[in-house]
Amino acid sequence: MKEEAKILAPAVPHLRPVLRIADRLPAYHASARDQQELLDLLDIGIIVIDEFGAARCVNRAAQELVATNEGLTLRNATVSASDRGAAAELARLIRVTVSGGTGGTLALPRQESAVPLMVFVCPLRGTVRYKNGRLGEPRSAVALFIKDPALAGAQVDDVLMQFYHLTPAETRVATMLGAGFGTVGVSRHLAVSENTVKTHTKRIYEKMGLKSQRELAQLFGRLAVSARALMLWALCPDWIQGALDIFPILDCAT
Repeated sequence: MKEEAKILAPAVPHLRPVLRIADRLPAYHASARDQQELLDLLDIGIIVIDEFGAARCVNRAAQELVATNEGLTLRNATVSASDRGAAAELARLIRVTVSGGTGGTLALPRQESAVPLMVFVCPLRGTVRYKNGRLGEPRSAVALFIKDPALAGAQVDDVLMQFYHLTPAETRVATMLGAGFGTVGVSRHLAVSENTVKTHTKRIYEKMGLKSQRELAQLFGRLAVSARALMLWALCPDWIQGALDIFPILDCAT
Protein backbone atom coordinates (compact mmCIF):
# COMPACT_ATOMS: atom_id res chain seq x y z
CA MET A 1 0.00 0.00 0.00
CA LYS A 2 2.83 2.38 0.86
CA GLU A 3 4.42 1.78 -2.52
CA GLU A 4 1.11 2.42 -4.29
CA ALA A 5 0.55 5.60 -2.27
CA LYS A 6 4.04 6.79 -3.16
CA ILE A 7 3.34 6.19 -6.86
CA LEU A 8 -0.01 8.03 -6.71
CA ALA A 9 1.19 10.95 -4.61
CA PRO A 10 2.44 13.06 -7.57
CA ALA A 11 -0.97 12.70 -9.26
CA VAL A 12 -3.03 13.88 -6.25
CA PRO A 13 -2.68 17.64 -6.95
CA HIS A 14 -3.95 17.02 -10.48
CA LEU A 15 -6.84 14.83 -9.36
CA ARG A 16 -8.31 17.43 -7.02
CA PRO A 17 -9.33 19.90 -9.79
CA VAL A 18 -10.77 16.99 -11.77
CA LEU A 19 -12.86 15.89 -8.82
CA ARG A 20 -14.07 19.47 -8.23
CA ILE A 21 -15.14 19.74 -11.87
CA ALA A 22 -16.88 16.36 -11.71
CA ASP A 23 -18.69 17.50 -8.59
CA ARG A 24 -19.95 20.66 -10.30
CA LEU A 25 -21.03 19.13 -13.62
CA PRO A 26 -24.46 17.91 -12.40
CA ALA A 27 -25.26 21.44 -11.22
CA TYR A 28 -24.18 22.89 -14.57
CA HIS A 29 -26.34 20.39 -16.47
CA ALA A 30 -29.33 21.06 -14.20
CA SER A 31 -28.88 24.81 -14.74
CA ALA A 32 -28.67 24.27 -18.49
CA ARG A 33 -31.93 22.29 -18.48
CA ASP A 34 -33.68 24.99 -16.44
CA GLN A 35 -32.44 27.74 -18.75
CA GLN A 36 -33.42 25.74 -21.84
CA GLU A 37 -36.94 25.51 -20.44
CA LEU A 38 -36.89 29.26 -19.83
CA LEU A 39 -35.88 29.98 -23.43
CA ASP A 40 -38.54 27.56 -24.68
CA LEU A 41 -41.20 29.75 -23.06
CA LEU A 42 -40.34 32.67 -25.37
CA ASP A 43 -42.21 33.13 -28.64
CA ILE A 44 -39.00 34.47 -30.20
CA GLY A 45 -36.85 31.88 -31.96
CA ILE A 46 -33.33 31.70 -30.53
CA ILE A 47 -30.38 29.87 -32.09
CA VAL A 48 -26.89 30.03 -30.58
CA ILE A 49 -24.27 29.52 -33.28
CA ASP A 50 -20.55 29.88 -33.85
CA GLU A 51 -18.79 31.72 -36.67
CA PHE A 52 -18.99 28.62 -38.88
CA GLY A 53 -22.78 28.62 -38.69
CA ALA A 54 -22.93 25.54 -36.45
CA ALA A 55 -25.96 25.56 -34.16
CA ARG A 56 -25.21 24.92 -30.50
CA CYS A 57 -28.65 25.50 -29.07
CA VAL A 58 -32.11 25.90 -30.61
CA ASN A 59 -35.17 26.82 -28.55
CA ARG A 60 -38.67 25.53 -29.24
CA ALA A 61 -39.88 28.62 -31.14
CA ALA A 62 -36.89 28.41 -33.49
CA GLN A 63 -37.49 24.71 -34.07
CA GLU A 64 -41.09 25.44 -35.02
CA LEU A 65 -40.06 28.19 -37.44
CA VAL A 66 -37.43 25.97 -39.05
CA ALA A 67 -39.92 23.11 -39.34
CA THR A 68 -42.08 25.21 -41.68
CA ASN A 69 -39.13 25.25 -44.12
CA GLU A 70 -39.94 28.87 -44.90
CA GLY A 71 -37.19 31.45 -44.78
CA LEU A 72 -34.74 29.74 -42.42
CA THR A 73 -33.10 26.32 -42.69
CA LEU A 74 -31.17 24.18 -40.21
CA ARG A 75 -29.47 21.14 -41.70
CA ASN A 76 -26.63 19.19 -40.10
CA ALA A 77 -26.33 21.93 -37.44
CA THR A 78 -25.81 24.53 -40.16
CA VAL A 79 -28.00 27.63 -40.12
CA SER A 80 -28.84 29.24 -43.44
CA ALA A 81 -31.65 30.91 -45.38
CA SER A 82 -33.91 29.37 -48.03
CA ASP A 83 -33.23 32.22 -50.42
CA ARG A 84 -29.72 32.07 -51.94
CA GLY A 85 -29.10 35.80 -51.74
CA ALA A 86 -30.39 36.00 -48.17
CA ALA A 87 -28.23 32.99 -47.22
CA ALA A 88 -25.08 34.80 -48.37
CA GLU A 89 -26.07 37.98 -46.52
CA LEU A 90 -26.88 36.03 -43.33
CA ALA A 91 -23.49 34.30 -43.45
CA ARG A 92 -21.77 37.66 -43.93
CA LEU A 93 -23.64 39.26 -41.04
CA ILE A 94 -22.71 36.39 -38.74
CA ARG A 95 -19.03 36.65 -39.71
CA VAL A 96 -19.00 40.40 -39.12
CA THR A 97 -20.70 40.01 -35.73
CA VAL A 98 -18.30 37.29 -34.65
CA SER A 99 -15.39 39.56 -35.59
CA GLY A 100 -16.55 42.20 -33.13
CA GLY A 101 -19.49 43.79 -34.96
CA THR A 102 -22.60 44.95 -33.17
CA GLY A 103 -24.91 42.66 -35.12
CA GLY A 104 -27.85 43.63 -37.27
CA THR A 105 -31.26 42.75 -38.65
CA LEU A 106 -32.02 40.82 -41.83
CA ALA A 107 -35.31 40.06 -43.58
CA LEU A 108 -35.51 36.52 -44.98
CA PRO A 109 -37.92 36.03 -47.93
CA ARG A 110 -40.54 33.28 -47.73
CA GLN A 111 -42.19 31.56 -50.68
CA GLU A 112 -45.59 31.13 -49.06
CA SER A 113 -45.86 34.58 -47.49
CA ALA A 114 -45.30 38.16 -48.53
CA VAL A 115 -44.16 38.87 -44.96
CA PRO A 116 -40.47 37.95 -44.41
CA LEU A 117 -38.97 36.40 -41.33
CA MET A 118 -36.98 38.95 -39.32
CA VAL A 119 -33.63 37.75 -38.00
CA PHE A 120 -31.57 39.71 -35.50
CA VAL A 121 -27.91 38.66 -35.11
CA CYS A 122 -26.59 39.57 -31.68
CA PRO A 123 -23.14 39.06 -30.11
CA LEU A 124 -23.25 37.45 -26.69
CA ARG A 125 -22.26 39.99 -24.07
CA GLY A 126 -21.67 37.56 -21.21
CA THR A 127 -18.41 36.32 -19.75
CA VAL A 128 -18.49 33.00 -21.58
CA ARG A 129 -18.23 33.86 -25.27
CA TYR A 130 -16.28 31.05 -26.82
CA LYS A 131 -15.21 27.44 -26.65
CA ASN A 132 -12.19 25.72 -28.05
CA GLY A 133 -12.45 24.37 -31.56
CA ARG A 134 -10.86 21.22 -32.92
CA LEU A 135 -7.44 22.90 -33.10
CA GLY A 136 -7.89 24.91 -29.93
CA GLU A 137 -8.75 28.15 -31.71
CA PRO A 138 -11.26 30.45 -29.97
CA ARG A 139 -14.74 30.25 -31.52
CA SER A 140 -16.91 33.20 -30.55
CA ALA A 141 -20.62 32.60 -30.02
CA VAL A 142 -23.43 34.74 -31.38
CA ALA A 143 -27.18 34.41 -31.08
CA LEU A 144 -29.80 34.54 -33.80
CA PHE A 145 -33.23 35.84 -32.76
CA ILE A 146 -36.00 35.04 -35.24
CA LYS A 147 -39.41 36.69 -35.26
CA ASP A 148 -42.38 36.26 -37.56
CA PRO A 149 -43.76 39.82 -37.97
CA ALA A 150 -47.18 38.34 -38.67
CA LEU A 151 -47.30 37.38 -34.98
CA ALA A 152 -46.92 41.03 -33.95
CA GLY A 153 -50.51 41.55 -35.08
CA ALA A 154 -51.54 38.81 -32.69
CA GLN A 155 -49.87 40.71 -29.85
CA VAL A 156 -51.86 43.84 -30.65
CA ASP A 157 -55.02 41.74 -30.87
CA ASP A 158 -54.31 40.42 -27.37
CA VAL A 159 -54.10 44.00 -26.08
CA LEU A 160 -57.40 44.90 -27.73
CA MET A 161 -59.21 41.94 -26.19
CA GLN A 162 -57.54 41.89 -22.78
CA PHE A 163 -57.24 45.60 -22.06
CA TYR A 164 -60.12 47.11 -24.05
CA HIS A 165 -62.36 44.04 -23.74
CA LEU A 166 -63.17 43.90 -27.45
CA THR A 167 -64.82 40.75 -28.74
CA PRO A 168 -63.02 38.73 -31.46
CA ALA A 169 -65.40 40.18 -34.07
CA GLU A 170 -64.82 43.73 -32.82
CA THR A 171 -61.08 43.10 -32.82
CA ARG A 172 -61.14 42.08 -36.47
CA VAL A 173 -63.09 45.20 -37.40
CA ALA A 174 -60.86 47.44 -35.28
CA THR A 175 -57.74 46.01 -36.92
CA MET A 176 -59.03 46.80 -40.40
CA LEU A 177 -60.23 50.26 -39.41
CA GLY A 178 -56.85 50.94 -37.83
CA ALA A 179 -55.21 49.91 -41.11
CA GLY A 180 -57.24 52.54 -42.97
CA PHE A 181 -60.11 50.50 -44.41
CA GLY A 182 -63.51 52.17 -44.64
CA THR A 183 -66.88 50.66 -43.74
CA VAL A 184 -67.40 49.25 -47.24
CA GLY A 185 -63.91 47.73 -47.37
CA VAL A 186 -64.27 46.12 -43.96
CA SER A 187 -67.69 44.78 -44.94
CA ARG A 188 -66.37 43.13 -48.09
CA HIS A 189 -63.21 41.76 -46.53
CA LEU A 190 -64.97 40.24 -43.52
CA ALA A 191 -68.08 39.22 -45.46
CA VAL A 192 -70.46 41.00 -43.10
CA SER A 193 -73.06 43.70 -43.70
CA GLU A 194 -72.19 47.38 -43.53
CA ASN A 195 -74.68 47.80 -40.68
CA THR A 196 -72.80 45.13 -38.72
CA VAL A 197 -69.54 47.00 -39.30
CA LYS A 198 -71.15 50.27 -38.13
CA THR A 199 -72.49 48.58 -35.00
CA HIS A 200 -69.09 47.11 -34.19
CA THR A 201 -67.41 50.45 -34.88
CA LYS A 202 -69.69 52.25 -32.44
CA ARG A 203 -68.96 49.70 -29.71
CA ILE A 204 -65.22 49.84 -30.45
CA TYR A 205 -65.14 53.62 -30.04
CA GLU A 206 -67.12 53.40 -26.82
CA LYS A 207 -64.90 50.72 -25.28
CA MET A 208 -61.67 52.38 -26.34
CA GLY A 209 -62.73 55.93 -25.52
CA LEU A 210 -62.27 57.15 -29.10
CA LYS A 211 -64.29 59.45 -31.34
CA SER A 212 -62.99 58.79 -34.86
CA GLN A 213 -61.17 56.38 -37.14
CA ARG A 214 -58.22 58.76 -37.16
CA GLU A 215 -57.83 58.41 -33.40
CA LEU A 216 -58.10 54.63 -33.78
CA ALA A 217 -55.35 54.60 -36.43
CA GLN A 218 -53.09 56.74 -34.21
CA LEU A 219 -53.64 54.39 -31.27
CA PHE A 220 -52.86 51.38 -33.46
CA GLY A 221 -49.62 53.05 -34.49
CA ARG A 222 -48.62 53.53 -30.86
CA LEU A 223 -49.57 49.96 -29.97
CA ALA A 224 -47.54 48.61 -32.90
CA VAL A 225 -44.51 50.67 -31.87
CA SER A 226 -44.86 49.45 -28.29
CA ALA A 227 -45.07 45.84 -29.46
CA ARG A 228 -41.94 46.26 -31.56
CA ALA A 229 -40.12 47.97 -28.70
CA LEU A 230 -41.10 45.17 -26.35
CA MET A 231 -39.89 42.62 -28.87
CA LEU A 232 -36.55 44.42 -29.25
CA TRP A 233 -36.19 44.64 -25.47
CA ALA A 234 -36.82 40.92 -25.28
CA LEU A 235 -34.12 40.17 -27.81
CA CYS A 236 -31.00 40.86 -25.75
CA PRO A 237 -31.77 41.70 -22.12
CA ASP A 238 -29.19 40.70 -19.53
CA TRP A 239 -31.22 37.78 -18.20
CA ILE A 240 -31.42 36.13 -21.63
CA GLN A 241 -27.73 36.81 -22.14
CA GLY A 242 -27.03 35.14 -18.82
CA ALA A 243 -29.17 32.17 -19.78
CA LEU A 244 -27.28 31.81 -23.05
CA ASP A 245 -23.85 32.07 -21.47
CA ILE A 246 -23.82 28.48 -20.26
CA PHE A 247 -24.78 26.96 -23.61
CA PRO A 248 -21.44 27.48 -25.40
CA ILE A 249 -19.89 25.32 -22.65
CA LEU A 250 -22.41 22.52 -22.63
CA ASP A 251 -23.39 22.37 -26.31
CA CYS A 252 -27.07 21.69 -25.69
CA ALA A 253 -28.50 19.24 -28.20
CA THR A 254 -30.26 20.60 -31.27
